[in-house]
Parts: sequence; C-alpha cells; structure tokens
Amino acid sequence: MNLIVEKPKRGRPTGSITNNVLKWEVRIFDKDTRIFKEGKCRSVADINKQFGTNLTHDLVKRIETKKRADMNMRNKENSFLARWGHIQIKKINEKIID
Repeated sequence: MNLIVEKPKRGRPTGSITNNVLKWEVRIFDKDTRIFKEGKCRSVADINKQFGTNLTHDLVKRIETKKRADMNMRNKENSFLARWGHIQIKKINEKIID
C-alpha cells in the first residue's frame, strides 16, 4: 500500500497581514556617501532587498530594542553600536494603500 503524503507549504500565504501592512520604518546612515536612506518595509526580507543589507530577524529585534548592546562602546570597533549603530529601526503598523 503506497501512501503519498504532501508536505505542508512553508511561509505565509499571499494576502496575509504581512503583505497588507508596513511593519518597519528603517533609517540607515550610509558611511561612504554620508547621507541617510529612509524607507518603510513589510518584512525583514524586504529590508534586506531595499537597502542591500544582510540582517536576520534577531538582529532587527536587537537593533530596534538595543537589547544586549553596550551603550558606552567598551569594545571599541567590536561593539554592537559600532557595527549596527548606523541603523535605526522602528516598529510601525501602517496599512498599505493601493
């Protein structure tokens, strides 16, 4: 007896809340050109695509909350703020108007 079991589909389906709401307001200071880049994004993947970064969900949450960040930069160039201090992320809930 052959039983074929389909694997469940991964990820969010089209039309879910992530596709209808902007969740992140991002502001990045570009050190080379010395200008700010701003934008609003739906997801972390959208942040990476729009700004050319390689952030993970954990890093986005840490940048937003400044959790486990040494605010006095005692580790100099290896501190969290030296690496990610040029990025500001704020949580928003803004409906997308088409």
